[in-house]
Amino acid sequence: PALIDAIDSDELKFYLKKINERNPINPKTEMAFLVSNRAITDDQKSLTNLGLLALSKNPAEYLPHCKIQLIRFRGNKPTDRVASYLSEKPARKLIDECFNFIKLNLPIREHYQGTTRIEEPIIPEKALREAIVNMVVHRDYSDPQEGLIRIFDDRIEFQNPGAPTQI
Repeated sequence: PALIDAIDSDELKFYLKKINERNPINPKTEMAFLVSNRAITDDQKSLTNLGLLALSKNPAEYLPHCKIQLIRFRGNKPTDRVASYLSEKPARKLIDECFNFIKLNLPIREHYQGTTRIEEPIIPEKALREAIVNMVVHRDYSDPQEGLIRIFDDRIEFQNPGAPTQI
């Protein structure tokens, strides 16, 4: 198990700031808040899997398969690799890194309105972010496979180890 000192203080500050914007928390009750939201264990000594994925400095140290492999292929077949990246960060940073890699490697459509060139991704950014979030949230972290995102000229494939058997 990951002990409480595995928490990345910057991640914790980020989440507490976001929470405090909606509903202020007394700094004296932050640990109780983390317990009640199942980020740390009742004895306040260890991170839960949720806490590990969201708050730890390196989740893959404790859950070795907590990674997403991103690959950009040229064309429509998985033969000519153009770019590749393996991301293994806390959930928020993992989602951002995957989204940024996809944005950089996503084919675009371009058209003109008068003399103005307009570029549009082939898939809306909202849909991409949602698919990435679902990959991180809805997977079985005991499965030894990594998540995989494959980008082609005409599509993106999201491959994820199955959903957990217990919720």
